[in-house]
Amino acid sequence: PSHDMKIGHSWPKKTVQKAIAATSVVFVTYPDGTALGSGVLISKTGRTLTAAHVVSPDNYEKVSMITANRQEYDIRVLFVDHRADLALIEPVASGQQFAYAKLQKSDQLYLGLDVLIIGHPFHGYWTVTAGIISQIRWSWTYCARIMETDAIVNPGNSGGPVFNTNGEVIGIVSAMKINIFGPT
Repeated sequence: PSHDMKIGHSWPKKTVQKAIAATSVVFVTYPDGTALGSGVLISKTGRTLTAAHVVSPDNYEKVSMITANRQEYDIRVLFVDHRADLALIEPVASGQQFAYAKLQKSDQLYLGLDVLIIGHPFHGYWTVTAGIISQIRWSWTYCARIMETDAIVNPGNSGGPVFNTNGEVIGIVSAMKINIFGPT
């Protein structure tokens, strides 16, 4: 085998810890049950990106978020774009400063880029999977640029972040696709 062949990738512990600190669990309570998704804090005031389908439909009774330090906050939904499957939420009241992640523009993405996905599948807390970007394309269905990755994504990862090796958010998990940011 070639000495250049990459067998596995070990992410720096500080990068993973910082990414986990910026990731949240999003709980939605409906009249007939609950749903779970993921989110990523993008401001020190607690503004969080998630998938629109995590906080939709609008017949929910309550939306709450649990941060990495296990604190729970009631949430208000600020913005929902059903077509792109993105939503912006924030704590109703906290006064706390939150750990958060920066967003990276999509013009620096490329095929083969290492990615880290953090989420909360199967009602678990903070699972981490890694992979590479295998495709980037425009989707007319979602009116957005999307990427595909070979990292494992499960139910409950929806709304969760995709990080680059610098710990910056490069996308949000949405069903079987990942929304990316920046110029199209």
